[in-house]
Amino acid sequence: MGQLAITIQNKCCCNNSESKGGYLQFDQDFQQIQIDQEFFNQQQWYIKEDNKLLFNPDKFIFLYTGYKKDHDDMSKHWEKLDLRQTIKHGIFQRENNYEVLALKWKYLIRKGVPMNLMRTIILDIYKRTFTDNLQEYTIALNIIFKDNIPSQIKTAPLLMDDDRPIEEVVKFSILNEKGYEALKRILWVLKEMYHQIDYNPMVVQIAALLLVFLKEEEAYAVLKLMIEDSTKLLSESKQNSSAEEERSLRWHFLMKKADFTRFAKSFFDTVSSKSKTFKQILQHFKDIGFDYLDLFKDITNSIFSGYLNFSTVIKIFIIYMNEGIKVYFRFMYALCRVIYKDILKVRDISTMKSLIRKMGLNMKPKQIKEMINKAFSLRLVKVNQTLQRYSIRKSDEVEMATKKIYFIPHLDQESNIINQEQLETIWGWLPQILKLSDGVQIWCSNQDGYSLANLYKRCEQYQGKQMLLLVKACNNSVFGAYCDQILKPQNNYFGSFESFVFQLEPEAVKFETQEDQTNHLFCCLDYFSFGADNAALQIDSSLSRGSTDVSKTYKNPVLTGDVNKKHFSCIEFEVYTFE
Repeated sequence: MGQLAITIQNKCCCNNSESKGGYLQFDQDFQQIQIDQEFFNQQQWYIKEDNKLLFNPDKFIFLYTGYKKDHDDMSKHWEKLDLRQTIKHGIFQRENNYEVLALKWKYLIRKGVPMNLMRTIILDIYKRTFTDNLQEYTIALNIIFKDNIPSQIKTAPLLMDDDRPIEEVVKFSILNEKGYEALKRILWVLKEMYHQIDYNPMVVQIAALLLVFLKEEEAYAVLKLMIEDSTKLLSESKQNSSAEEERSLRWHFLMKKADFTRFAKSFFDTVSSKSKTFKQILQHFKDIGFDYLDLFKDITNSIFSGYLNFSTVIKIFIIYMNEGIKVYFRFMYALCRVIYKDILKVRDISTMKSLIRKMGLNMKPKQIKEMINKAFSLRLVKVNQTLQRYSIRKSDEVEMATKKIYFIPHLDQESNIINQEQLETIWGWLPQILKLSDGVQIWCSNQDGYSLANLYKRCEQYQGKQMLLLVKACNNSVFGAYCDQILKPQNNYFGSFESFVFQLEPEAVKFETQEDQTNHLFCCLDYFSFGADNAALQIDSSLSRGSTDVSKTYKNPVLTGDVNKKHFSCIEFEVYTFE
C-alpha cells in the first residue's frame, strides 16, 4: 500500500462520527485511491530516482482523481499509433517558420493525452525531442549567473504583482524542493533573456506544470520557444495570409499587463454580441456590479487551477501547448455556459467567484464532457494585431473543411463493414459537435439478427441521440446515412438539414440535404427510409432487403453505384450512436 493511501486511511479511520453511508463512500473512494496509486507507481513516464524527480508523485496522484480510468480512456485513442512515423502521421508541418503539430493530431490531443505520452508530445510540438537542450540552457545559466550557477535561490522574478514566496504562488503544490529551485532558475533566465515579457502570471503556472513532465533544460527550451513565437506573432503589423488563419490566437503569452484587461474586455464584449446566453451572463455580471474582467484574468492566469479539478486542468494544458492561448478563452466561455443557470441566481457579488469555483470543481464527467464540447463550438475567426474577434455560429458548431481527416475516430466494437480509413472519412462528414465523440454500436446484424421491430425496441434507450447507419450490399457496395435523430416508428418525416446519405464503395461521396427539403427520415413498422420522391435509402422490416434511388431530398445517385442494382440484399447492417 502506498504511503499516501496509508496516511489517508489512518487519518480518516480515526473519526468515529462518520455515518454508515459515509464509511461506505470513504471505502469506495479509498479503494479507488489505492487502485490509482498502484497503477501510477507501475508506470515509467516519470523519473523515479529521487535526486532527479522535480515533483512529488504522491501529491500528483492525490490530486489526479480517477487516474487509471482516465489513462485507459485516453490510451485507446493512441495505442495503435507509432509516434515516430513522421511520414505516415505527419508530426510536423512547417509553415512560414512556425512549427505546428499536424492538424490531424489536433483532435486526438483534444481527446486527452495519457501521462506516459505527455513528454513526447510536448517536445514534439516544439521540435525539441532530438535536441541537446542541456547545452543551450547551461550557457544561458552561466551568462545570467556569471559562471556560478546556484543550487538554491531565495527569490525569483514571478512576472506578476505578487511578493509572496513562489511556493505560495504556484496554484498546485506538487513540485518538490528541487522542482521549485529549477522553476526559480528558469524564471531568472527568462526574465533576463526576454525583456519584452514584463507581466504574465501564466508563465509561472505553465512552467511548473512543464517540470512535472520535462527535465529542467527541456522545460526552459519549450518556454523559450513559446515566448519567441508569441513575440513574433504579436508584433506582426499585418496578418492577411491564409497561414494567419492557421495561427490565429496560437501564441501563448501576452507580454504587458495592460494587454490582459484589453483582451478580457474584447473577449466578453464580442462573445456576448454573438451568443444570447453569454450576453445574458454578461448583463447579469454588470447588473450586480461583479468584476467579470477580474474573473477572466484570475481564471486564465491560474490556468483554471482552483476552478476545475486537476485532471481537467492537465487536459486543457496539453491542448493549450498545441493550440495556444485561444484554448483558455474557449474554456472560459464553456465553463460559464455550462453553469450559467447557477450564475444567474447569484445576487451577492462576494459569493460569485466561490460559486463558480464550487460548480467547476464539482463537475461530473458528463458535465466536463459537455464543457469540452462547448469549448470547441466557439469559432475563432480571422484576427488582427490589436487583439481578436470572436464569433459563435447559431448552431454552436465550427465550420470545417472535410477534404482532410484531422482526427482519429474510435468505435467501441469493430465494424464488419468499414475499415479505419473509411471510418475517418465518415467522421470528416459529421457535424462538428460530434467530432470528439466515439461511436457506440447499437445494432450489428451479424450478432443481433434481422428484425426491424427488435431494432426499434433497441433504439428506445437511445432516444435523443444521433444515428449513423452502415450497409454492405450483395454487390459489395458500402453506403449509409446519418441523422440527428434515431430510428423511431411515428409515420411522419423527422430529422434536420444535418442529415445526409453517403456511399463509400465504389466511391466515397457525401450527399447533403438539399435546400428547402425537410423529408429526412421516415419510420414505420414495415420499413424506414431516407428522403422523399423516391427514397435515397430504404430498408424493409427484415433488415435484409432494401432499395436505393435518386432522391429529391439528397440529390443522390443510386447508392449501390449501379443503376441496375436499385434493389439489393444486405450482407451486413450496422447502426451506431455517439458518446
